Amino acid sequence: MDGLSFEWDERKNAANQRKHGVSFAEARTAFLDENARVIPDPEHSAGEERFVLIGLSISVRVLVVCHCTDRATKLSGSSRRARRTAMKPSNIIGG
Repeated sequence: MDGLSFEWDERKNAANQRKHGVSFAEARTAFLDENARVIPDPEHSAGEERFVLIGLSISVRVLVVCHCTDRATKLSGSSRRARRTAMKPSNIIGG
């Protein structure tokens, strides 16, 4: 993942795996998807700019990855498998 670095809290990672069945290590592979879409998330951007990425992981699962960026991409909120409604073209900016 040239040029990308990732940070996350291991407690949030463990909680995300229990709740959604997705590790942050798998979630970061969705950033390699050339067809992924990144959507601004102003509703959750208190103090830092947040984004939602919808992309295909290395495990061939479409994931929704909540993240913010500064020097490194922080996988902060959650990463989960996308629901059918998230994959509708009308719900994806640039799609």
